[in-house]
Amino acid sequence: MCPFQCDLCVFRNLQRRDPKEDSETDKLLLATIRRVNLDALWAREPKTVSDNLLKIVESVRLAGELNLRQPPFSPIGPYPVEDAFGYGTALLMVRSSLEPGRTDKRYKQFGTIRRLRSAAMNQWGVSVLAASHGAALISDSKAKSTTVVSSCPTQSEWFKRFAGACKDRMGGKSKQDKAISREIMHAVMDECERRAQELRGDDQILIISVATYLVVGFCASLRGPEGFMMCLAGLRKNLDYGRTNDNNAHVVVPLLGRFKGEQGERHHLLPLPAVTKTGFSPRKWLELLVHVRGLKGITNGPAFCGEGNMEVARMRDYEEVFFDLLETVKEDQPDLFDKDCDIRDWYGLFRSLRRGSHSLAVTLKVPLASRNLMNRWSKVERAKGGQPSLPMNEHYTDISLSVPAYLDYCRNF
Repeated sequence: MCPFQCDLCVFRNLQRRDPKEDSETDKLLLATIRRVNLDALWAREPKTVSDNLLKIVESVRLAGELNLRQPPFSPIGPYPVEDAFGYGTALLMVRSSLEPGRTDKRYKQFGTIRRLRSAAMNQWGVSVLAASHGAALISDSKAKSTTVVSSCPTQSEWFKRFAGACKDRMGGKSKQDKAISREIMHAVMDECERRAQELRGDDQILIISVATYLVVGFCASLRGPEGFMMCLAGLRKNLDYGRTNDNNAHVVVPLLGRFKGEQGERHHLLPLPAVTKTGFSPRKWLELLVHVRGLKGITNGPAFCGEGNMEVARMRDYEEVFFDLLETVKEDQPDLFDKDCDIRDWYGLFRSLRRGSHSLAVTLKVPLASRNLMNRWSKVERAKGGQPSLPMNEHYTDISLSVPAYLDYCRNF
């Protein structure tokens, strides 16, 4: 019950010749074809296949009793002499899986090799074949979705069977960044402050930038790339807001996205406490960042900029400093870490700050409404200029009136 061609036929469809007995490359190709064929054949459970077989046999028997000229089944061959099923991409995926991956040095994960299918589908979309055979089903309703009819080989029934079974056979091994604890974050920020006082020049600017990125990312529960969206001009414009002597003293972090944010501006504004209960100081580090950028004559562009000043800094550069900070803290305060902790394997900027922030918020019993409010900005960003799918009351909530609710998220950090 699976579209099938034998190894030799698939080889001929791809190579337009017979395999050579003395060719190691041809032997490897045939072995890989066998692997993808077995994956496709094992896409359904044996019970499902056997049940289908029994019904086919029954249909043939009943057709004979009724003296039908032939059972009501369509022919299953011959197939065209071409790669109509997407074998070529399937072979590349299986071959790629044998190479070292990031999570496991022995092989790549299915989540990595499946990107080859996506690449093949995207390439097909710009090909002459797609232009001449493509079609779209468009509804007259106001719905924005459009159904596209595609003859791309990687969308074939065989390929869907292969991909599903290949995923089941390989399994999955996910590696999530470990949540960073509040105690480790305080030790890291103390080390940042020490280095900021000792270093000079570009090294000092880098450590101030990394420290600001870390404290904002932790207090605002940001993923790795999200922190780099901070706009320097917006930061300078909003820096004086929130200078009060009451419990609502705060600083405003402007994240620049492809949308119109609050008050018709292009920023999405995140108020953070000037100083949290245990001593995290977003305002101090943000003001220091504005100061060192100003000394370089930089007043516009990304707050975290690279060598070109108008280019966003690379996360891997900041992550290298982050690892160095953690390793220094681990040497000085080993009790903060697990005994078998591998800094570079366990932690990362992409998730450690956000997971640590969210875990701490849950531990401190921060209300769910405050947690959702702090994290809702990613929904606005995903809207990319359109109306985000937020509750109606959030659309009409003035940011200035919501400051206490934002501060409730990390006030006690």
